[in-house]
Amino acid sequence: MGRALGLVAALLAAATTGVRGQQYDPRTDFCRRFSHEAAVLGDRLYIDGGQLNLAGKGGKNFTNDRLLWHDLTQTKLDGKDIEMPVLMTNLSKPDEVPSVIGGILWADQANGRLFQYGGEWPEPGVPDEQFDLWTYDTYNDSWAKREVARDIMRLSFGAGMAVEESGKGYYLGGWMSSRSDINWRAPKLASNRMVEYDFVADTWQNSTGPDDKAGRAEGAMFYIPAGDKGMLAHFGGVRIADKDGAEEEPASMAVIDLYDLASGRWYTQNATGDIPESRRRFCGGVAHAQDRSSSNIYIYGGLGFGANSTGYDDVHILTIPTFQWIKVFPGKGVVVQEKDKYPHYDLSCSVVKNSQLLIIGGQFPKDLDANNCDAQEKAGVHNLVMSKVNKGTESVYWEVFDPERSVYTVPDDILDVIGGDAQGHAAVKSPKNNFEFNDVEVLFRRTYAPAARTPTRTAPAAFATSTSASSAKSTDDSGAFATPAKQATILVPTIIGIALLAGLGFFLFRRRRQNAASRPAEEPPGYKPYNSAAAESVVTSSYTPTGTFNGYQPPYPPPPPLMGYDTTGNGYSDAGAQLSPPPPQELPQHGWRSPEPMSIRSPVPGHYPPPLLEGLTEARSPGPGQEMKERR
Repeated sequence: MGRALGLVAALLAAATTGVRGQQYDPRTDFCRRFSHEAAVLGDRLYIDGGQLNLAGKGGKNFTNDRLLWHDLTQTKLDGKDIEMPVLMTNLSKPDEVPSVIGGILWADQANGRLFQYGGEWPEPGVPDEQFDLWTYDTYNDSWAKREVARDIMRLSFGAGMAVEESGKGYYLGGWMSSRSDINWRAPKLASNRMVEYDFVADTWQNSTGPDDKAGRAEGAMFYIPAGDKGMLAHFGGVRIADKDGAEEEPASMAVIDLYDLASGRWYTQNATGDIPESRRRFCGGVAHAQDRSSSNIYIYGGLGFGANSTGYDDVHILTIPTFQWIKVFPGKGVVVQEKDKYPHYDLSCSVVKNSQLLIIGGQFPKDLDANNCDAQEKAGVHNLVMSKVNKGTESVYWEVFDPERSVYTVPDDILDVIGGDAQGHAAVKSPKNNFEFNDVEVLFRRTYAPAARTPTRTAPAAFATSTSASSAKSTDDSGAFATPAKQATILVPTIIGIALLAGLGFFLFRRRRQNAASRPAEEPPGYKPYNSAAAESVVTSSYTPTGTFNGYQPPYPPPPPLMGYDTTGNGYSDAGAQLSPPPPQELPQHGWRSPEPMSIRSPVPGHYPPPLLEGLTEARSPGPGQEMKERR
């Protein structure tokens, strides 16, 4: 009898979510997208999680429960050229797969897989007691989960990067809070550690972050093909010093954290030039010169601090290894009126074929009520051509997306600083004020260009043509459930039948309940899981991630001056090609270690917050009356 009741309930729930699915169309109802995860794999740009504003719904936030993708091979939708990659909606995503904000999608290009790491739930209450790593198989349109070691935490709004050459994903810093772990019983904390995951071996490593041991969050990290196995460059966001009483402060965009993948050592390097104002939750992408003589990181937007808390609508380039910042938008001498500025943050940047930067979505602090939608027909997609486009009388960065563009040429804005030509051949290959570490200078003399990774599984023969086939299907809105009318034709008779079964089930259930009335009721669970319904549905949320601007100037200090580093006694190598030996490494801190016994109200099973010295730094709360306001 219990099985019968369960089946009836499941069928009724399925019918209900199908009806809800008719209320939202990812294309026609789109207004804005933000706090999502994005990754390019093959000829697709995948979009997962995040939140939405829907057309006609004002500033109300909805959770995106779908896995979407943009077709990077075409820009025509229903015969009309929309000038940006077309949004597709035909992928699966089971209810149990989380839909979060502030996470990351790591892409394993060689094996056609995506890995969903980190993030937090926008709704109060976390549905997962156990953090698992979800992976999406692009060959078979299927999801699976992998268990995660206890010393690996779910973090949100950190800086992540997938390195295809090594087949690994990296994540530096990020927030730990009750929105990412239901058992967290403390104020939110910023991690000062680096999480590393091997896509093929399915192994994790939780290592130390930069040497200052400060907590970091809301910055960005990029891969540079230098040294023996490549390097990671991190900057921006917020920083919390490793000392008692430390408060959240802006991280200087002039200080670049560098991580050598071969040795596992951290370094820092000061940048010069048109240094951007401190910012958080911006996005960026890197393009490499054809001869690899320079790697150029393009960043856009972000949320500011203090007087600049509304954020930015600008583009800067950090060219490496000269570590010189160059502002390219608005151009030099161009004055933009305040009314013409559109600062936004919580957006994504995705590099396509080392030549174009697709910028998607974002929150707009100057228009919290979403009176104006973000490129509605294009689903919030904007394109920056990293080489610039010659328009005859001028060269511009902003241009329509070209699926055939695949060559990066160094633009004149960079050539004016480092010399060389469009293919590379940089004349200047060191910072204006020299390298902070001799080791770093040695590493940047080496260009890392490994052979392509060998896949550990074979892609289906039909996969090469499945993209175009599914694109045509999605673009034509064909299929049994493609439109509300078709859905209604199938679902309405089904619902009527299920309603009759539900009536029978209710009668049987009521009778069973009367028989069991004398038995004590079971203890309810400690939290109510968020029921995400079907992939077509959205769920209203009044929560907005930390940092939302609502006419309030947060009490952050002004951006700090250019930080210098004492370069004495750092174990520099000689001028030759040998790196200095690494310092003794502290033992890895695996697993949670419970703090000293303390009074905890309503204790729950599981882990407790680790001591701050174990890799997390507390974010001190603002003073009375200074709370950040949530957007409603």
